[in-house]
Amino acid sequence: ECYADMALEADIEHIIPSGRAWQTARQTVIGDRLTRDGMHGNDLGCYLAGACFYEKIFEESIKDNPFILPFSGEEITDILKICAHIAVEEGLR
Repeated sequence: ECYADMALEADIEHIIPSGRAWQTARQTVIGDRLTRDGMHGNDLGCYLAGACFYEKIFEESIKDNPFILPFSGEEITDILKICAHIAVEEGLR
C-alpha cells in the first residue's frame, strides 16, 4: 500500500512487485531459501527478483522463458517463474 501511495505521489508509472513475489515464494516448498544471510538474495532470490523485472520490462510472461537455473533444476525454476508471474499480474492490489 505504501508503494502504491508513493507511486501516485511521485507520478511513477511502474513498480516492480518483487517483494510480493518473495512473499508468494515463501509460501511454497522454497520457504525461506531465498536469502544468503536472512536479508540479501541468494541465487534463488536474485533470479526471482530478476524474473519480475523481466515480466514488467518486456511485457512477456517469464513462464514462457526456457531458462532453467542449473543449480536448482526445473521444478524450483518453474515455481519461481510462477511466483514472479503472479506478483506482476496482481501488481500492488
